Amino acid sequence: MVILKPKTPGGAIIEVWEQRYNFRQVWIFAIASNKVRRRFVGSNYCDTKHSAICKARIRAKWLDDGTWDDHYTTDNQMHKPIGAYNNAMKRIEENDIHNGMMNLFQ
Repeated sequence: MVILKPKTPGGAIIEVWEQRYNFRQVWIFAIASNKVRRRFVGSNYCDTKHSAICKARIRAKWLDDGTWDDHYTTDNQMHKPIGAYNNAMKRIEENDIHNGMMNLFQ
């Protein structure tokens, strides 16, 4: 197990280590900030150490900025779309409403 502990500007400590998961080696990371340690699993598993560190720094930035809720939800909440996906869904809904209204008048 390799543990790196670079500190982010906001004071979060990032731990990155290699682990065997489903017959392959993956890099996993955890972030300790505000007296809470969060271990990231699932879609946050990375194939390289570099990608794990980059992903961890982004997650730590979200925690430091206070924008975590804009990017992530807790396990008991439904996933909420963000960013470009959210804008695309709005356009699709607007087009559906417009097309539906046009079909009413034909």
